[in-house]
Amino acid sequence: RLTLRDVSVVFPVNSSPTGQRDFLDWDHESIEFDQFNIDFPISSRDRRLNDLPTSGLSDRINEIKREIRDLGDSIAALNDPDEKKEKETRQAQLIRSVRRGETEIWRRRAMALAVLTFALIGSPLALLLRTPQKLVPFFFSLLAVLGVFYPLTYGGVQLSRATEAPAWITVLSGNYVLLGMAIVMIAKLRLR
Repeated sequence: RLTLRDVSVVFPVNSSPTGQRDFLDWDHESIEFDQFNIDFPISSRDRRLNDLPTSGLSDRINEIKREIRDLGDSIAALNDPDEKKEKETRQAQLIRSVRRGETEIWRRRAMALAVLTFALIGSPLALLLRTPQKLVPFFFSLLAVLGVFYPLTYGGVQLSRATEAPAWITVLSGNYVLLGMAIVMIAKLRLR
């Protein structure tokens, strides 16, 4: 639903006394709305995988995997090369859909775990820098997030979609690297 507030709708009105359609005789009237709602119905049958909640996405991925298995069984029994090629193309599309769906699930998990890894890297960084300026550790933490986490995470998303690399490794790679950096900084703090 799109909600517009304080909307003014302007429309043309024929003001000719004879009622003829002469463009010089058109005036414009307006209607003022406090609130105007526009509903955009989303088909529950044809929703994109990324629009589904995680539980619905997992269920949909399992349905697609069953369809892939059924297609594989039917392809083995086919003799017609054109029909076989058509079903193989459909199977390849479904495999790409499964890969996109699994990548989306792991992307959501990576973003949820990012809160912990950001805290794990920010806390030791603030203690290691020992500066009276409170924004310096924040700046370096933000730099690590922008320079390490996002490129690795979204690069991992693209790599997982394009290849058959496991999403739990590629998509979470930003979290793994930040966690490794945090462990190294915590070890340095313990040695002090």
